[in-house]
Amino acid sequence: MQLVPLALAFVLAAEPEAEKVDISTLDLEALLAFETDVASLTAQTLRDSPAIITVISREEITRVGARDLMDVLALVPGVGFGVDVQGVVGIGFRGLWGHEGKVLLLIDGQPMNELLYGSLQFGGHLPVELIERVEIIRGPGSVVYGGFAELAVIDVITRSAASLDGGAVGASYGRMRDTTGRWQASAGFGTRVGELEVVGQAAYGQGIRSDRIYVDPNGNRFDMQDASDTNPGFVNVGVRYRGLEARFIYDDYRTTQQSEFGEVVVAPVTQTFRTARAEAKYAWHLTDTLTLTPRVSLTWQKPWNTMDQADSSFYNKSARRITAGATALWNAHETLSFAVGADTWLDRASINADEAGIGLNTTFDGNNSVEYQNYVGFAEALWRTSIVNVEGGARFEHHSQFGGSFVPRLALTRVFGDFHIKGLASRAFRAPVIENIATNPDIVPERTTAFEIEGGYRIASSLFLTANLFDLTITDPIVYGVDATSGQELYVNAGNIGSRGIESVLRYAHAGSYATLGYSFYTTAGKDTTQTYEVPGRDDELLAWPTHKLTLATSFALTDWLSVGGTAIGMSRRYAIAGVDDAGDPVVSSFKPVVFLSATVFVHDLGWKGLEGSLSLHNIGDARNPLIQPYDGGHPPYIGPGREVFVRVAYAL
Repeated sequence: MQLVPLALAFVLAAEPEAEKVDISTLDLEALLAFETDVASLTAQTLRDSPAIITVISREEITRVGARDLMDVLALVPGVGFGVDVQGVVGIGFRGLWGHEGKVLLLIDGQPMNELLYGSLQFGGHLPVELIERVEIIRGPGSVVYGGFAELAVIDVITRSAASLDGGAVGASYGRMRDTTGRWQASAGFGTRVGELEVVGQAAYGQGIRSDRIYVDPNGNRFDMQDASDTNPGFVNVGVRYRGLEARFIYDDYRTTQQSEFGEVVVAPVTQTFRTARAEAKYAWHLTDTLTLTPRVSLTWQKPWNTMDQADSSFYNKSARRITAGATALWNAHETLSFAVGADTWLDRASINADEAGIGLNTTFDGNNSVEYQNYVGFAEALWRTSIVNVEGGARFEHHSQFGGSFVPRLALTRVFGDFHIKGLASRAFRAPVIENIATNPDIVPERTTAFEIEGGYRIASSLFLTANLFDLTITDPIVYGVDATSGQELYVNAGNIGSRGIESVLRYAHAGSYATLGYSFYTTAGKDTTQTYEVPGRDDELLAWPTHKLTLATSFALTDWLSVGGTAIGMSRRYAIAGVDDAGDPVVSSFKPVVFLSATVFVHDLGWKGLEGSLSLHNIGDARNPLIQPYDGGHPPYIGPGREVFVRVAYAL
């Protein structure tokens, strides 16, 4: 994984400052004054920050009855989900497949992408009960975060000691037509004694991805309610004392699938994704204006783990990363700040020698283990003037296998009264990871060039409009496939790919009520596209992703304790490759436009202070939601869940 960011040490140390403004009040003024450091080492308001950013608060998440992180992200313009191999669901941004190493997921600033393939897994994965807010960079973040932040960055901030203020418990249950859709339970505690702050949270749940029927290209089928488990387990513990901070995260996500690489297999197969990560750092305030933050971290992972050696998808490899680095931040003047840093990390992956060659458990170019070293340098400068804020930065990484990657960034931002404008130009990259190199030692990083412009206008004290244009071009994209001769997985650099389009958000928030309307459009017209992702016969869109997407999230306070709301997500026509005809040419299927509706009743402090709950109906119209494979990989669409009644109860002790 090519990402350990130099910025994380300072970002985490600065988090209490960023939380001074309370955005849980659903007040627009509070949101616009909220400072975030997800896009820069220096905390800035959303209108000043050098990126296209979406922030979703805990209050918004709970009031619309979101069930997991996938529900939250589905409300963001330009975000979509598709199916990969073995029933795993991944994410896309702006019409581009980001599943393997193109989108970075952070939890409390800790990178969570798995190290072997770089992937993320969605669907019942992270219970919303643990979340304080989600901050999303819709666009490249490689200059700050490295080679997993090519298309977007998702930073999930869990509940702090101040938010928990003692302890909290929660439980939820979802019921589909004929079966339990999911259940989850969570508990957390947080306390502060003098300068010591301790926080801990844990959650466990069980669920299924869908209650529909899956059919493969040969007409074989299985009932997904019996073979699409999504069972999450999560532990997060943090300690802070003065400038010293330590955090431990354990994420255990277990899935069940019966589709493997598209064709139905005899019996359901269980696979697990496990991550354990520990980090310690110290914010050393050398002077009032200069802070040096050294840190060390250790990551251990076992992703895509399938333990039945008789199964063709058997896979049992582990990966670890040891990291050391430091970041220095100098506030030279109230208008000028600088940040520099360096990082180094060692990646190691291994398999048991007795299991090499079984199923998918291939060796690393003939070896049972492999190691790679990476060195990073980073610099950033922010100059605030009366005319415009100028932020420039650059990052250089050198990998022991494929050499160097250099990416610069320039951002111009200006807030004047009710208006703001941003002009952003940056390079980004997606670095090959361990299994990419194992299949192709000659593979090189893919490179992205991005241009973005955002304008915003506060129409009234409770109404705010933003719109942005983007243009993305990826050269030498790392593409997944299967070698026709050996049948083994293969990664190659192939052609170009890109998208351009527009995203817009209209937001109303006042007196405990809010409504957010989002729209996004992308096109690939005029962009070269690699055949793997394109819709045969069309040059304006790619497989799986709707060119138009409309989202609405609302919650209106009827009384001090009762609110009603809901969501609507509309998507234009989507395309999938359903197989090949007798001549070997791809057969394209299309899925008509669809709208998904939900409704939620939310109550709080009803009878007991600290007690809250919600009752939601998801997918009211029982619409079919195909999770399409965004590349020509032979996997028919999964069908997402049907109508579901969802109940949530939480209590602050």
